[in-house]
Amino acid sequence: MKKLGISGWVILCLTSIMIAVYMLSPVARAQLIFFADDGEHSTILPVSVGGKVAIGFRHSLYHVEQTEYYAVQDRSFLLESVYFGSFDALNYYDPTGEWPRQPKGAGYEIFPSSKLEEVNFAIARSTPVWLLVADEPPIFLTNIPVDFTRFSLRVIRRPRVQLLLGDLRP
Repeated sequence: MKKLGISGWVILCLTSIMIAVYMLSPVARAQLIFFADDGEHSTILPVSVGGKVAIGFRHSLYHVEQTEYYAVQDRSFLLESVYFGSFDALNYYDPTGEWPRQPKGAGYEIFPSSKLEEVNFAIARSTPVWLLVADEPPIFLTNIPVDFTRFSLRVIRRPRVQLLLGDLRP
C-alpha cells in the first residue's frame, strides 16, 4: 500500500471535514404526525423545501372533492391553493367571494396564499381523506386504526445524517 504524503493527508482531512459538515448541516423536511390516545406517531415525508404536499377529502355535505395544496418552505408551509369540487362547496367556505377564484374542471380554485407553521386535520371516518406527497400516489388515511383521531404536518430541520439513518427523534 502506498504511503500518503503531507499533501495527501491534507486532502484527506479537508475532504473528511467537508463531508462531516455536509452530513451534519440541517435540512428541512415535512413531518407527518398521527395523534392517538397512546401518544403520537410520526414519519418524515420524502419532500424538502420547494416540494409539494396536498391534503384532500370528500366534502361531507356536498360530496365533492376538496384539496388543499401546500408548498414546503424552510420552516413553514405555504397554502398555495384550495380546490373545491363545486360552487356550493366553495360558497360554503367563502360566501362573500373574499378570495380570488377561477374555474378548474368541474369546480373552482382559490388562492389564499397563507403561511402556516403547522397544518392540522381531523381524521374523518365517514369520508375519504388522502395525502399527496410530491408526485407519489395518494396515501389514504381513512383505513388507519380507529385510535388515530387527527394528524398534522410540520416542517422540521434535521441533520442529513439523521435523515439518512432513519426517522430518529431528538
